[in-house]
Amino acid sequence: MDTSVKESFSNIDMLTHLELQIEGLMNAREKLSQENNSLRHKLTKVTQERARLYDKTERAAARIKRLIAQLKDDMNE
Repeated sequence: MDTSVKESFSNIDMLTHLELQIEGLMNAREKLSQENNSLRHKLTKVTQERARLYDKTERAAARIKRLIAQLKDDMNE
Protein backbone atom coordinates (compact mmCIF):
# COMPACT_ATOMS: atom_id res chain seq x y z
CA MET A 1 0.00 0.00 0.00
CA ASP A 2 1.13 3.51 -0.74
CA THR A 3 2.42 5.51 2.26
CA SER A 4 -0.12 8.28 1.69
CA VAL A 5 -2.95 5.72 1.70
CA LYS A 6 -1.67 4.24 4.98
CA GLU A 7 -1.42 7.73 6.48
CA SER A 8 -4.93 8.47 5.25
CA PHE A 9 -6.30 5.34 6.98
CA SER A 10 -4.34 6.26 10.08
CA ASN A 11 -5.82 9.76 10.04
CA ILE A 12 -9.31 8.35 9.58
CA ASP A 13 -8.75 5.97 12.50
CA MET A 14 -7.53 8.86 14.64
CA LEU A 15 -10.51 11.01 13.66
CA THR A 16 -12.91 8.16 14.41
CA HIS A 17 -11.23 7.66 17.78
CA LEU A 18 -11.44 11.39 18.54
CA GLU A 19 -15.08 11.45 17.46
CA LEU A 20 -15.87 8.60 19.85
CA GLN A 21 -14.00 10.33 22.66
CA ILE A 22 -15.88 13.58 22.04
CA GLU A 23 -19.19 11.72 21.95
CA GLY A 24 -18.31 10.01 25.23
CA LEU A 25 -17.39 13.32 26.83
CA MET A 26 -20.63 14.90 25.63
CA ASN A 27 -22.62 12.01 27.11
CA ALA A 28 -20.71 12.28 30.39
CA ARG A 29 -21.33 16.03 30.47
CA GLU A 30 -25.07 15.54 29.94
CA LYS A 31 -25.22 12.89 32.67
CA LEU A 32 -23.30 15.12 35.09
CA SER A 33 -25.54 18.07 34.24
CA GLN A 34 -28.65 16.01 35.02
CA GLU A 35 -27.08 14.74 38.24
CA ASN A 36 -26.14 18.29 39.20
CA ASN A 37 -29.72 19.49 38.64
CA SER A 38 -31.05 16.60 40.70
CA LEU A 39 -28.64 17.34 43.54
CA ARG A 40 -29.56 21.04 43.49
CA HIS A 41 -33.23 20.09 43.74
CA LYS A 42 -32.52 17.73 46.65
CA LEU A 43 -30.43 20.39 48.38
CA THR A 44 -33.30 22.86 48.11
CA LYS A 45 -35.71 20.34 49.61
CA VAL A 46 -33.32 19.44 52.44
CA THR A 47 -32.66 23.11 53.19
CA GLN A 48 -36.40 23.81 53.36
CA GLU A 49 -36.94 20.79 55.61
CA ARG A 50 -34.10 21.90 57.87
CA ALA A 51 -35.65 25.37 58.20
CA ARG A 52 -39.05 23.84 58.96
CA LEU A 53 -37.58 21.58 61.65
CA TYR A 54 -35.58 24.46 63.13
CA ASP A 55 -38.75 26.57 63.44
CA LYS A 56 -40.62 23.64 64.96
CA THR A 57 -37.82 23.10 67.50
CA GLU A 58 -37.78 26.80 68.39
CA ARG A 59 -41.56 26.81 68.94
CA ALA A 60 -41.32 23.68 71.10
CA ALA A 61 -38.51 25.21 73.18
CA ALA A 62 -40.52 28.41 73.70
CA ARG A 63 -43.56 26.37 74.74
CA ILE A 64 -41.49 24.35 77.23
CA LYS A 65 -40.07 27.57 78.70
CA ARG A 66 -43.61 28.95 79.10
CA LEU A 67 -44.73 25.72 80.79
CA ILE A 68 -41.75 25.81 83.18
CA ALA A 69 -42.47 29.44 84.03
CA GLN A 70 -46.14 28.61 84.58
CA LEU A 71 -45.21 25.68 86.86
CA LYS A 72 -42.90 27.94 88.88
CA ASP A 73 -45.68 30.51 89.23
CA ASP A 74 -48.14 27.80 90.29
CA MET A 75 -45.68 26.51 92.90
CA ASN A 76 -45.14 30.01 94.32
CA GLU A 77 -48.86 30.65 94.77
